[in-house]
Amino acid sequence: LLACRREERDTGARALIRKSMPVAVVVLVVLIAATWFMQTLCSLSFRMMQNEVDASNIRGTIRKYETVQQEITERNNSCTEKMAEEAAYMITRFPELQTREGLADLAEMIGCEGIRIFDTDGKTVMSSHGKDGFVLSEEPGAQSYEFRRLLTGTESYCQPPAPNEDGEVHQYAGASLLDEKGNNKGLVQVDTIPYP
Repeated sequence: LLACRREERDTGARALIRKSMPVAVVVLVVLIAATWFMQTLCSLSFRMMQNEVDASNIRGTIRKYETVQQEITERNNSCTEKMAEEAAYMITRFPELQTREGLADLAEMIGCEGIRIFDTDGKTVMSSHGKDGFVLSEEPGAQSYEFRRLLTGTESYCQPPAPNEDGEVHQYAGASLLDEKGNNKGLVQVDTIPYP
């Protein structure tokens, strides 16, 4: 009897193991799938955090670049404006420079591409590069219009770099020409190629 009960127990245990084996396999598969899913989710979360850090670093670099670019632009504008003031001073001090050759020498000396002298009507009187006859525009918004302010009291002006009539990027600055009494007698405009 005892042997019979043992055999029944063993048979029942085997039947239980056989019945629970598919459930155990399903649980094991679900456990492996859940582990893989969690690992993938953690990996994606880490990647997202790393991408956010990278994006933040890129935004910081862009802001830094913009700040440096702004500083360079301000320095460049200041230097270009100083060239115009220097040219106006030299032309006022040494009137003999008011020839094509004199202006070309002065342009080379101060480091610009060219110099123009305008009268009080905004017409070119003399130019270092032979483009006489140019007249400052009277239309607001035109590139040369802003230089008209130099004929009405503003001492100097520097324009942002822009394409010239030939499509090349140049920067222009101007300074008022004053006589001994401080009256406006025109303006000087310098032409430079801006720093990259």
